Amino acid sequence: MEKMQNNFNISIVHPTCRPKIARETRDRWLDLSSDPDSIEYLLCSDSNCTKFPETKIIKENSKEFLYPLIDGKSVGPVQKANFASQNSTSNCILFVADDLSPYKN
Repeated sequence: MEKMQNNFNISIVHPTCRPKIARETRDRWLDLSSDPDSIEYLLCSDSNCTKFPETKIIKENSKEFLYPLIDGKSVGPVQKANFASQNSTSNCILFVADDLSPYKN
């Protein structure tokens, strides 16, 4: 799979089953970055409202993927991380989790 051309230096991939906390984590990561526009943030969370993965564009550099539950259960972080990674457009991927705290820059 060939990556698309972009201006992003880093893609942050964030699988979660806690979207509210994950959005707060995303905001902290981007707020503390010296150049948030160079970061692509890809959040992938569980959804009981869809049968197929859906994409919500939050901003040009921020997307949320809604991943369907299977038999009412989460597919887990690995499958969600792999799905979000397949949608990244940079050549550098950083994985984060809900409870990781970023440092400035």
